[in-house]
Amino acid sequence: MSQAIRASKHLSLPYPEQAGGVFFWVQIPDTVDAVLLWKRLRLQGVKFMPGTVFSLTGSAQHFLRLSYVGCPLELIPEGIHCIDRKIDWLLEHQAASEI
Repeated sequence: MSQAIRASKHLSLPYPEQAGGVFFWVQIPDTVDAVLLWKRLRLQGVKFMPGTVFSLTGSAQHFLRLSYVGCPLELIPEGIHCIDRKIDWLLEHQAASEI
């Protein structure tokens, strides 16, 4: 999963040395709402949690928590690619609505 995230167009690892655990904290562009991204992708079977679920103040709105438990390794790059494509779509539609 780490390799797929690093190869991603829109995702970054704000904590590159995440030791242990079964998930990664991933940052998305500041103009993308993690909850909206989650709502769009869960219908396609891409599973993650928006960071706001884990924040009392809502300060994690540009973070995702990606778990690799129970996910076949060969599906991880495809899932990361789906997230990138949906972020592209959201950014494109956001720009179009600002015109």
